[in-house]
Amino acid sequence: MRVQNRYQSVIESLNKSLTSYVVMVVSQFAIFPHFNINITVSDDLLIALYFTLIGLVRNYGIRRLNNNNETKKNLLQTKIQSLFEQFQNICIGYIVAVASQLIIFPLFDIHISFNNNLLLSVYFSIISIARGYVIRRYYVQRHSVIR
Repeated sequence: MRVQNRYQSVIESLNKSLTSYVVMVVSQFAIFPHFNINITVSDDLLIALYFTLIGLVRNYGIRRLNNNNETKKNLLQTKIQSLFEQFQNICIGYIVAVASQLIIFPLFDIHISFNNNLLLSVYFSIISIARGYVIRRYYVQRHSVIR
């Protein structure tokens, strides 16, 4: 078995980002009305792009960190390790999401309470855990080969 190289990590991060963007756009349309947030389609696309770019950097950094740990052990990730990586990613992502929503939402004239901001971030985090776990397991399966 082998661990991802940097190129494969970049491809995985880009794949996560593209799926994240699509999921974010759809999720915003489904979730925002429950918070009385009404935005245009173009604003929805732009907000999702901002969050996706932030997530790309975060995902890549965490993936490289975990690849380094896997390389030292000369192992591929187990399902539990993949899930743990997603929780790592989401914990960091949650903090980043709350902070970036406080900055990005006002640029689009979106004003919600801090409590609603926290709740909104929880919804997006749950969606992100599921999406990230499925993609991580796909890449572990795809890149596993017998030596």
